[in-house]
Amino acid sequence: MSNYSYYKCGLKVGDCIVYNIVSPRGWIFDFKENTGIIVYRKYLFSNDTRWGERKFFNYKIYNNTNRLITLDTRYIKIIKYIGNNF
Repeated sequence: MSNYSYYKCGLKVGDCIVYNIVSPRGWIFDFKENTGIIVYRKYLFSNDTRWGERKFFNYKIYNNTNRLITLDTRYIKIIKYIGNNF
């Protein structure tokens, strides 16, 4: 069984993550760690890097404050990837 790379393939629906929200310039908006579950994802585009192809998505995340928020890949800094156990 190979390891899943959320860097290359994006987060899957049902994945649980611990994350921070980052500004377009890379600054962290809130230093409080958020926990959320990916409810929906939409493919935006891919970009070739020297480490291979990276895909960017738009996610709907159900977070620990019982809100559904919409974030792009570039605004999420993943602290811990928990994955899903399905």
